[in-house]
This record gives sequence, structure tokens and C-alpha cells, in this order.
Amino acid sequence: MALDGGHQDRYNILRFLGNFELNLEVDAIDNASRKNIEDCIRKAINSCPPLLVAYFQGHATIYDNILRYITSDDDDELLEYLTAEELVGLFSKLTTQTKTVVITDFCHSGNMYGLEFFLKEEQDGTVAWHQTDEWNKEQRTAIASPMLHIAGSLREQKVYETGRSGGYVTEGLAGVDVKSMTLPQVLRHLRRHVDYHIEAVNRRLRGGFSAKQTPQIYSSYKWPLDDPRILSTIGLIDTSIISD
Repeated sequence: MALDGGHQDRYNILRFLGNFELNLEVDAIDNASRKNIEDCIRKAINSCPPLLVAYFQGHATIYDNILRYITSDDDDELLEYLTAEELVGLFSKLTTQTKTVVITDFCHSGNMYGLEFFLKEEQDGTVAWHQTDEWNKEQRTAIASPMLHIAGSLREQKVYETGRSGGYVTEGLAGVDVKSMTLPQVLRHLRRHVDYHIEAVNRRLRGGFSAKQTPQIYSSYKWPLDDPRILSTIGLIDTSIISD
């Protein structure tokens, strides 16, 4: 779905992707349709690359407790969408040979893939992997590909953007040095960046409403938390040596 900050999102995400150790083949699709997304993921399934980075920005809604990611704008009145369950179904066709980094800079995307772990920052500043509520409730994902999910917010939260900055999380990713930052450092950086913007938003708001947006990192594996090159080399890691 086309948004005012879409052009800036493209610029920012390409800056982020340019830092990866592996040479990534980038398929950039403006206002991607449902079919565009399905075709791109199927292409990865068929080619079985060592790393797939999937970036989604735009708009999502919760309807009858089901997440709907809105895809391309259409001329008719009915918006096209993919549900979280449908996206899980697509990614579940990837094998363990492909590592997956998924970035979702849209509303309500917190652990939409039902992954086992999330990074939690304690009051003393330490960060560790913890099991997610979704996994504890045995709503376990069918995704076999070792996945790292950078979500723009918690499930109950919206995400925010401007035409000038684009999505706040995507803009924050543009400032991530994947060759020198650990996952805890990435999480802190994204939260500080988003907090800065959200504080400015709240100063302008009236009527007692307060915007909240808390970026999250979810995972199907306990990736090392002390490796400053983890994001740049994630497609080269043998996950069998770090799986539980």
C-alpha cells in the first residue's frame, strides 16, 4: 500500500541492506500486490538462497482478531490483503537451508509469525532471549527456516511515519551498522530512535491521547547476543551449532 513516506523507506532500507556480508539480490516493488509478494517468496523457495531478507512497510489492521497486511491499492473499494496466517504459510515452505530476516514496519506486527523467542531488555540494562507468550500457549509456528523478525511494534501498537522520515523503524535501520552492532545494540538503537520521534508526536497531540511504539526483535533461534557482526553474517551461520 502506497504511503507518503514510501520513497524515503526505499532509500533507508537500501542503505541497511547494503551493509550485509552476502551480496543480496534486491527485488524492490512499489505498491506490491498480493501476487507480487507471493511470487517473490516462491522465487526464494525455488532458488533456496542462504539468506532471504523480506521487508514489509505500509498498513495493517486487526479484524476479528486476525491481522491483515494491506497490499497494493486498487481501483475498487475492497482493499487487497494477506493475513498473518497466509504469510506464515508462505514462509513455512522455506527449508532450514535458508536463513530469513523479516522486517515489518507496519501496525500490529508483533510476533505475527509466532516465533519462540524475543529479546527482553531488563531494568538493569541487560538483554536476553525469553520465550514468547505465543509459544507458551503452544500456538507454534510452522516455519522451519531459522528466522529473525524485526517488528515495528507490539501487536497491540501502531507504527508511525512521516513523508519526510518514512517509517521510524525503517529510518532507524538505516543507521544500524550491521558490521559492528550486536542484536541488543540494534534493539536499543531502534527503540531510542523511535522514542525520539514518538516524544515529538506526543508533544503535538491533544485530547489526552498518547502514541506508543516499541520495536521488537523475535527469533526462532537464540542467536548469539555478543557477536557484533551477527546481522552481516547471519546467512553464513550454521544454526545447528546454536539450536536448542
